[in-house]
Amino acid sequence: MSSRILVDEIYSKTGNASAFAIDSSGRVTQPALPAWSAYNSSGAYTNTSPIVFNSTEVNRGSIYSTSTGVVTIPVAGVYCINCYLYLRVDNSEDGTLRLQKSTDGGSNFNNVTYAYCYPVGVTQIHVTVTLSHLLDLSANDQIRITFSGSGEYYNGSQESRFSGFLLG
Repeated sequence: MSSRILVDEIYSKTGNASAFAIDSSGRVTQPALPAWSAYNSSGAYTNTSPIVFNSTEVNRGSIYSTSTGVVTIPVAGVYCINCYLYLRVDNSEDGTLRLQKSTDGGSNFNNVTYAYCYPVGVTQIHVTVTLSHLLDLSANDQIRITFSGSGEYYNGSQESRFSGFLLG
């Protein structure tokens, strides 16, 4: 004998918010799933760090701060994190993009992983450095991205972004 539960939508116990919904084709949506996608509304070459994007395309739960560039994790789980920076580096200059994590409310950030560019034998190179990482995070952990090196990145809306979401 098999059992079936027939529902279209499940709500949270408190707040009466939709936890997930199933449409007539069986597709599941999770409208409260933590996610962010940050960018700058205008762009310029810079080398400031930590990197703070002043706009968001997605910011479910308001977890990305457009004033500090820090993501505060609302719920424990594995997060898929993506970042790319458009770099301009001259011969023997470099540029490093780092993903950092804090477990103490932002007092200390530690490097998790990085991506870099160090061209040799060219006058100047323009390249996009990308970073993707799965990270097991606890509630209230914080993450951010930083830049170091002698080159510069372009922080325009289409050239550089920082995004992520709860995978599960």
